[in-house]
Amino acid sequence: MEVIVFTIVALILGVILIVLDYFFNREDKKVLEVLSFLPNLNCGSCGHGGCLEMARSIVNDNEDINKCRPLRGVKKEELERYLNQK
Repeated sequence: MEVIVFTIVALILGVILIVLDYFFNREDKKVLEVLSFLPNLNCGSCGHGGCLEMARSIVNDNEDINKCRPLRGVKKEELERYLNQK
């Protein structure tokens, strides 16, 4: 009987964790798309703690993409096109 109660409690807690993760750990789709263009070096040369923070700043605060020093070439051009079309 104790095993069944333990299993039910564990299942309920698992479902609660999944629901909480869904609601509190979501990234804006546009932030994730911008992140896909960044080099993901997390070098901090832009002044942010990592590329995810830089992507958030680009989307939410119109951060200048030129602050990302490693971003060059085709990826930079693609990011500029992406940002200009939205």
